[in-house]
Amino acid sequence: MLNRRIFIFGAASILAAILTATAIMTGTTTKSDTISVNSSVLSEQTKQNEQASVTDVKQDNSNASNINDINDPNVAETQNASNKDAEANIITYTVKSGDTLESIASTYNLKAKNIAESNNLKADSQLKEGQVLEFPSIDGVLYKIKNGETLWDLAMLNKIDFNKIVEVNKLESPDKLKLDQKIIMPGVDEVKSITPKTTNKITALNTSLNRGGSISANTTMKGSLPVRGKITSLFGERWGRQHEGIDIAAPVGTNVLASMDGTVSFSGWESGYGNLIIINHGNGLQSYYAHNSKLLVKKGQVVSKGTHIAEVGSTGNSTGPHCHFEIRKNGTAVNPFNYVK
Repeated sequence: MLNRRIFIFGAASILAAILTATAIMTGTTTKSDTISVNSSVLSEQTKQNEQASVTDVKQDNSNASNINDINDPNVAETQNASNKDAEANIITYTVKSGDTLESIASTYNLKAKNIAESNNLKADSQLKEGQVLEFPSIDGVLYKIKNGETLWDLAMLNKIDFNKIVEVNKLESPDKLKLDQKIIMPGVDEVKSITPKTTNKITALNTSLNRGGSISANTTMKGSLPVRGKITSLFGERWGRQHEGIDIAAPVGTNVLASMDGTVSFSGWESGYGNLIIINHGNGLQSYYAHNSKLLVKKGQVVSKGTHIAEVGSTGNSTGPHCHFEIRKNGTAVNPFNYVK
């Protein structure tokens, strides 16, 4: 009996020892795993901090580089030249020692031949130190207006959008160009001037495009645009139909002036035109001024070129304030730009 008790006690002691050892081993493993996980997290955190530090250094170097670029006159000049593409203007450049047309063109991201054409130079011309050059900041040529030339004729002859020329040069009165006035002709490498030969070509182009006949050579009837504003639509096909005049956008109340001398043949409301004035100039020639907000002259009244006859509005079929200006020859609408200068 005693031996049996001793055996049971011994077995219980051995079992307790085994359980204790197992618990100790389990705790050690857990602690080891915990230490391993913590070490891994710490290692990853250290790596991230190192990467962030490297990024900060790179950013600082980049900022320093940018500051140096700004202070570098060569870089600044190139950046400024590139920025000028956004808005057209005339660049005046004084030639420095060692300059060539190619080097100047490269600085401003332009074509050397355009700079040469703008200054009446040959492509292989040698530049002199102190020589002053003028050229546009965009792709195109700087052109000086010659006697008798009109913007419309130049646009037609050189196949340039008329409105684009007006927009680029910010022309408020494209019909009133001055002799030797400098304008930018966008998108071309050379500009064809108006000559007797090109005049015939322009006439043919006008006829083929159905833009109306030109005024007789033996008459002195040459008018002016009735409103100072932006031309938003030309004579000719528009939206699948014929637009029989030109539209000049301007604020409501802007003065509308008689294009030429004549007698008012109509002053009142006309469907589509809204408030309309028609002036008879003789020889079958009439001018129309539509969409007015106010009419200031009456039928039968004699007016001179430049007389204040109405004010800009948006009456009738109109999408905004503007003057719709027409010229009619024997009842047929013709291109107004053949009758204004």
